[in-house]
Amino acid sequence: NTMPEEHDKDHLSKEQKRKKMLAHISQRVHASSPLPKNNGERKLQTKLDALMHRLQDETVSETNLVDLLTEYALTLQEQAEQFKEEKENGDVVEGLHAKACVAYEFASKWKERYTIYYNWAIAVGDRARVLERKRPEEARVLWREACEKYEKAVAVGMERSYLRGKGEGGEMVTSMSVSRALNNHGLALRQRAMLMTDSETEESTESKSKCLSEAILKFRRAIRISPDFHRAAYNLGTVEFARGQMERAAVYVFSALAMVTSALPSSSETENAKVVYSQSAQLVETALPDTQCGDDSLFAGNVWFAGGIGGEDAKHKRRTTITDFDWARRRFAVCASAFKTVDSAQTFRIKSESGDYVPSRNDAWGDDAAPDTHFNVNLPMLSVESCEPISDISRPPNCFAFLLSVRDDLEHAEKEENDDKYSPHAVVRHYRFACETESERDVWVDAIALIASLAKRGKSEHLKSCLLSLKTKRKKRVGFV
Repeated sequence: NTMPEEHDKDHLSKEQKRKKMLAHISQRVHASSPLPKNNGERKLQTKLDALMHRLQDETVSETNLVDLLTEYALTLQEQAEQFKEEKENGDVVEGLHAKACVAYEFASKWKERYTIYYNWAIAVGDRARVLERKRPEEARVLWREACEKYEKAVAVGMERSYLRGKGEGGEMVTSMSVSRALNNHGLALRQRAMLMTDSETEESTESKSKCLSEAILKFRRAIRISPDFHRAAYNLGTVEFARGQMERAAVYVFSALAMVTSALPSSSETENAKVVYSQSAQLVETALPDTQCGDDSLFAGNVWFAGGIGGEDAKHKRRTTITDFDWARRRFAVCASAFKTVDSAQTFRIKSESGDYVPSRNDAWGDDAAPDTHFNVNLPMLSVESCEPISDISRPPNCFAFLLSVRDDLEHAEKEENDDKYSPHAVVRHYRFACETESERDVWVDAIALIASLAKRGKSEHLKSCLLSLKTKRKKRVGFV
């Protein structure tokens, strides 16, 4: 159903190309038939006939032509949705999606738009889904094609996002639209992994682990662009669960559950999601290892910490420099309301540039050492401005750093320093952390960013209630500094 190659296509005028395109659609895509008995199908067929008639109008502009082709393809997809209820219509459904792909292909030759590539990818994915049982090899090829279309949709969407103004043809692409394409790209990669056979080796470019790793990157990028996108968070949790990373899966599944639990007004979509996410959260909770992080904690672990760095004003800085000798390794927990230091954890401090470290007591670093409170934090999630990976040359060797920026109200601090000067403004303090693996660092960044987003939208209590309602492993409470 693809358009035949024209050897002289570079020499054809736009009008000639248009005529060839319409002839191809008329002969191979659009097929007039007696109106179906079903009222819904009859309306769609009538709409397709009307769109075909308008496409053949030579006075239609290029922009309108692209709009008509896109609407024609969407109508074919809608028609396929009506037929897919009956299993015997599988070939008909696959054929309708294939015809929609042809219409999108023609539309993309005239103009590049996010909506064209996004809906084109959906049509290709629907074709693959129909063929998975009958022709799995062909389905794998189609899923790969769908990934390519989603990647193109993201690229076009980023170029024409609302941050950069309207794109060609006045198309406005929001950050959520880009996140949806990234999420669907991750789902397509996950489907490719599911269709792979066990005989494929790890060295294969089509290996299952590589597809799952790429899917994680797509889901992660989606939630970093749109932290309130519960589907991407949940899908990332399912992939981590499939890989046996239960603690990481809990971060995303519980975050997604909190998002839909607090969604107002509630819709049928969020209600269905709430049921699915609740069941998954129970499964993840039972698979978690024993933890000592408290009932309201979501994620915890040992992290290198460089202490707090002040805001722009030098007089408010706690420290001015960071070296390898300024990092301490402590245990932290991401809770529903705050990011905290766990006081029962053993503390380590770097002793040499080679990265060697030995355990030590908080107050046993010598007379010139920083006080133990310097490496203890209790940061409310509401005060978190941002959390992002960074390239920090001062980090411990072979570690991956991230920067946590927190809004700090200086009213009390300034009043204590100078009673004559009392300024109610706030500055941003920066805290540097480092993890021993990149994947671990990414989970910490995601956990803090997701919970901070929930806090800013007034949903921290919803997360806490989700954790408490399902707790089976969070039985041991420990003190926090």
